[in-house]
Amino acid sequence: RLSVGYEDGTVKVWDLKQGAALHTFSGHQGHTGAVTCMDCHHDNALVLSGATDGTAKIWNTAAGKCVSSYTTGPDTGTDEDTNSVEAVGFCNSQPLAAVGSLNGTLGVWDIPTGVQRQKCSHPSGIVRLQWAESGFILYSSCLDGVTRIWDSRTGAVLQQLTGHSQEILDMAVSSDG
Repeated sequence: RLSVGYEDGTVKVWDLKQGAALHTFSGHQGHTGAVTCMDCHHDNALVLSGATDGTAKIWNTAAGKCVSSYTTGPDTGTDEDTNSVEAVGFCNSQPLAAVGSLNGTLGVWDIPTGVQRQKCSHPSGIVRLQWAESGFILYSSCLDGVTRIWDSRTGAVLQQLTGHSQEILDMAVSSDG
């Protein structure tokens, strides 16, 4: 399966063998802003999408419906995109989802209950996040030029990687850390 997000807020799930769309999520269950980021759960049953409307949604690709919707909190500026969700990710070892936005909010959500477990504040917009392979460690990179390493169980910053001379726009963490 292939999941695709569009400028109009639509998310489509495609069957690659048949070359046809299986599900189209739009209208009342879709995003009201452009889709900016996505992640597929390791079991391929769920897709997580984030959008400029400040929401992240979890889609069940088998049932063809939205199963959860998260918001990143209040808009912190006058620019309409300051609340934009720019980074999302599923934890590989726990039923958790992480959502990062340009307002500096990193939320860690419990997927089965829909409860926000942690809310981690950054001084600048989050542009990328990634879960460690081992579980509860979460990496975030921001427009302030700092990559932070978080303990998602406590919401505590474990380490800040500074020394970058510009905004960080992307990152990747190797499987061996």
